[in-house]
Amino acid sequence: MMAEIVLTPPESKKLIAKAIASLKEVKQALKSGYIVIKHGTTNAFVFKEITGEEPKPPYVCGIVTPDATCVDELGSASRINKGHSHYWVVEKGEILDNPNLEEIFGTLKKGDVFVSGANALDLFGNAAILIAAKNAGTFGKVYIQLTSSEVTHIIPASLEKVVFNPIQDIIKKLKLCEIKYAMGLPVRVLPLFGKVITEIEALRTIANVDVIQIAAGGVAGAYGAVVLGVMGDDREVEKILKVVEEVKGTQDYPVKISNCNTCLFKNLTYCFERGRYKW
Repeated sequence: MMAEIVLTPPESKKLIAKAIASLKEVKQALKSGYIVIKHGTTNAFVFKEITGEEPKPPYVCGIVTPDATCVDELGSASRINKGHSHYWVVEKGEILDNPNLEEIFGTLKKGDVFVSGANALDLFGNAAILIAAKNAGTFGKVYIQLTSSEVTHIIPASLEKVVFNPIQDIIKKLKLCEIKYAMGLPVRVLPLFGKVITEIEALRTIANVDVIQIAAGGVAGAYGAVVLGVMGDDREVEKILKVVEEVKGTQDYPVKISNCNTCLFKNLTYCFERGRYKW
């Protein structure tokens, strides 16, 4: 049996979140360890699926808007006031309201789970995240610790993030070229190493099926949508259809784009502002 399904970006995010919450390593960490979730619109869904609770804002910090690479107003304020980006932390099933991130990151070990996000996914399955700070910011420091530990790193990345060029080629080109103009915050990319979960891996996690991507894109609210073909025994495909019905109609968590006149980062770098290019 084969079924063709259409998923918008928010629906894909919720589907991926459901699959991540069902992973054995995530269930085990929920019982006996830490689950640290980096802020992000996909990860807001991940937090809810894992904990059953609505995540508290800010949901994101860095964002891509129709005008520019930008920052969310609440997320950037959190970063300035607290000195670090926002993370959701769950310890042995308990949500921590004011976690000591430096202490927690220093104690993460095998059996714990870290969920990041991705802004780019190449055709070989390599993921990367955008960074604006030259030192890669808070995440760069965290990631150094992660790569030297046995923490399970999960990278949710919907297929709308797919890029044509290999991640390593993008990194090399950005290193070689000086960015003299940018619509918004100038960015570079940091490669990620971990377990990438796209819609395809998510569906394969939920049921014993094979999945192919048939098409991408759409109109009337389906911008960034994917069309997928799901193949398998009738019973397995029906499992998928049931979950797809649950995610249909999902809407994204809200973000508030920073006002250029009051942006907390406006003096740190050049930026796109009201149709003018500054550098």
